[in-house]
Amino acid sequence: MSASQGPYAKILRELAGLMLAIAGESVTMVKRSAPNEALKLKKQQEWNIYLEFLKVLFNLADRLVAFHLPILERPEFMNGLEDTVTQQLKAVLAPALGPDSDQMEITITIGKAVAESRQVYERFAFVVTEESKAKEDFFKLFGDRIANAMQMPGNG
Repeated sequence: MSASQGPYAKILRELAGLMLAIAGESVTMVKRSAPNEALKLKKQQEWNIYLEFLKVLFNLADRLVAFHLPILERPEFMNGLEDTVTQQLKAVLAPALGPDSDQMEITITIGKAVAESRQVYERFAFVVTEESKAKEDFFKLFGDRIANAMQMPGNG
């Protein structure tokens, strides 16, 4: 069953839209917080920052889903979220990319982002609602990765 027709279709659409909006607004906020460096950013660097925010959001969504869905439904939900984010991102980028663009590249990029999210961030064991050293370390790593993408190492 596709994510667009399943029992979670509405929440997947809303969550995907929220994730894309948060990632976009977060890139804007990062650029505002470092205007001199923002002027030097290339589109690829900006895209990498956007993807880093999506990685964290996928990871946090996965952690929160654990509280609301049975364990057997989680993989299907997260796969549906990945598909829905990809569909919405394709729709948003389609006008900018033009009719001859390879839409598969977006699918592969989001798939890689989700896989990298698991590799990079899943090792931190914490519950989203708690205050802990693991959660602090998680966000420190995230801040460092954003700082490196902005070419401001050490400014996490």
